[in-house]
Amino acid sequence: MTMRMIGAWPRMKMAAAIWALASAVPAMALSPSALGDAGCGSLDNHFGPFDYRVDKRQAAAVESAHFTPEIESLLHGKSGSLGGELDYTLRALPNHHRALMSMVRLGFRDKTERPHGARYKVECWLIRGEVFRDDDPMVKMIYGVYLLRKGRTQDAVEKLEAADKLGEDNANLHYNLGLAYVKIGRYDDALRHAHKAYAQGFPLPGLREQLQRAGKWRAPTADEQHVDADRSPPPDEESRQAPIVAD
Repeated sequence: MTMRMIGAWPRMKMAAAIWALASAVPAMALSPSALGDAGCGSLDNHFGPFDYRVDKRQAAAVESAHFTPEIESLLHGKSGSLGGELDYTLRALPNHHRALMSMVRLGFRDKTERPHGARYKVECWLIRGEVFRDDDPMVKMIYGVYLLRKGRTQDAVEKLEAADKLGEDNANLHYNLGLAYVKIGRYDDALRHAHKAYAQGFPLPGLREQLQRAGKWRAPTADEQHVDADRSPPPDEESRQAPIVAD
């Protein structure tokens, strides 16, 4: 074994551990201690961790210092690097939906698995969020979008379907699940989710155009429109955010 291979071996083992942990998450509720085996650290933190969905006072305190609009937009940090600011936010609030999405965007923008200033890889932050609150469908959806952009289509389908099974009726979810289904040739399912996404006002035409190119698009029937209108949720904070897309 060459010195280069010896040096690479710990990284190979770590990558394998992260993959194994990510693959196991949908099947079982993992103990937070399992994160350390994958190099994703501990959820223990000097402040928190808090549930982003319910601990609003703590979330507001963190956001005012470490998740300003400039940080969310990836313009610049307030007291450090963008990766460091998002690192702080996600250690205190592991399932902070918008901070997770910003970390994903930062990794893709900078073409790196671990943005500067962040102590873990992008996928680790997603795993941490899911292990912290396995009942949070938005974390699973964001993880699925990340996997879809990474070309891991089947893994993406599993995450997005898991979010769907938790009852997440969100235009972003329907759109991205539709994209994933197109990639694996499940056109009927893709069309069904496309109808749901567009019934909720999703603005981007990409999914419809992909179905049109495949000869699988049709407008919803009157009955389908009626059902989708009845099921569409009222607008909330998450659905008012900019579209979260993988295409």
